Formats: sequence, structure tokens, C-alpha cells
Amino acid sequence: MLVFNDTSSENEFSMSKCDKNLTDLELEKLTNKKKEYLQDAIIDKNGAYSYLDDPLEYKKARKRLQNRESAVRSRQRKKNYQEELEDEIYDKNTLIAELKAHKYSLEVSNK
Repeated sequence: MLVFNDTSSENEFSMSKCDKNLTDLELEKLTNKKKEYLQDAIIDKNGAYSYLDDPLEYKKARKRLQNRESAVRSRQRKKNYQEELEDEIYDKNTLIAELKAHKYSLEVSNK
């Protein structure tokens, strides 16, 4: 028997692992987030996870997926920031070269 206890007393339900069909009453007790979990299955390198089969493993798999996506976004932000810095360095070096050339031309014209 699989028993899930949420923090609110309205969101309690129990079901056998064999009987995966939820009754209308049990569906009404679920929060919107848990209803969303029922629709989404997670498939990753460790296997396929369904909220009905094992809510705890499903949540762990969902968290792994969220962390993986977050890491990808973080790496992309870092790459973009590094490219911005490299562009700034290039612009500054170009400006320095132009100023040195201008300085040299002024020094030559003053002699």
C-alpha cells in the first residue's frame, strides 16, 4: 500500500501500487501541482518515472532534471558573459592601438 501525505489534510490519499486509476474523489483532493505531475512522466538516463508509481522517485527525477536545465542555463550565461568581456578587450585594444598611432603622428608633427 502506497500512502502519500501532503502538508494539508485535504490532500491525503492512498492507493495500491497495482491500482493506478484514481477515483474522482482522490483527483479532487490533489493540488494542481500534483495533477500536473500525473500528466508528466520523466524519462532520463536513470529510467522512466511516473508520479503514480513512486512519488518520491518522481520528485527526485524532476529535481535532477531541473538542476540539469539550470546548469545548462548557467553555462550559457557564463559563455555569454565571457564573450562580452572578450569583445570589450578587443575594443579596448583597438582603441589603444588607434591612440598610440595618433600619439605617434602628433609626436612626428611636433618635431
